[in-house]
Amino acid sequence: MNPRSLTTRLSGPLIIARPVAASAAHLHRGQRGRPLRSVVSMASSLRCPKAIVFDLWYTLVCPEHHRPSGLSSIAAIPTVLGLDPDSFAIHWRGQLPAMYRRSRPVREYIADYLLTVHRTPSEAEIVAFENVWAPHDHALSFPRPRVQKALSSFGADGIRLGLLSNAHEREIRGWALSPLCSQFDEATFSCQVGHVKPEHAAYHHLLNSLGVQAKDAIFVGDGGSEELRGAREVGFGAVVFMRGLLKELRLREAEFGELAASADAVVDEICEIRELYSVDAG
Repeated sequence: MNPRSLTTRLSGPLIIARPVAASAAHLHRGQRGRPLRSVVSMASSLRCPKAIVFDLWYTLVCPEHHRPSGLSSIAAIPTVLGLDPDSFAIHWRGQLPAMYRRSRPVREYIADYLLTVHRTPSEAEIVAFENVWAPHDHALSFPRPRVQKALSSFGADGIRLGLLSNAHEREIRGWALSPLCSQFDEATFSCQVGHVKPEHAAYHHLLNSLGVQAKDAIFVGDGGSEELRGAREVGFGAVVFMRGLLKELRLREAEFGELAASADAVVDEICEIRELYSVDAG
């Protein structure tokens, strides 16, 4: 019995896709989001995408691999600065929108808060605050080899690579020294351009830098900040929910069903993305 035909959109009109051998990559279509345990191989006449756009944190790398289990930055900061954690958490959450849209150093936001409690940070406290973000630096400095290998394979296929991340200045300070940096053709960080996902302007900024249209590109992310919805609204040819790091860390598992329903495909490992398109011979 022939399996029911599936469709996906990747550049131009709807393309019929044909299920192939079972794998860890699952296709999800429609509002029900029912998983079909098969990789989707694009029709052989379909060229591979012109670009793949990746989210950064919890898609390619994550700081949890480099700090004690259960410890978050928002919990560590008041500890090292001797602040009331509840009051600081309220302040931090209130300032995050500005941090993600501006290149202002994050330590200056901390200094502003300390002034409200009639304190100025000592040199030792500034150093301690900077060290809170060391796991982010380490995550960027030491990505998993399989991530780098997969990114290289996409480049070998002639695909341009873009990075689109909601991040404040301190989180991405180590990007220029990361081995990932040279593997991407373009990188867009919200604190540098003033736009955050899922705002359409964030996606368009990167796509314009890459010189490709959304319909000719694949978006891959862990689904934070409603980025999958934003990518679909912008018109990406395919939207992929990459959940591997979330599963490994047991984060946001209650959201998996909804995130899968908003994506064209679900993968656990970055290498599985290459199974979702075909490469022209010759």
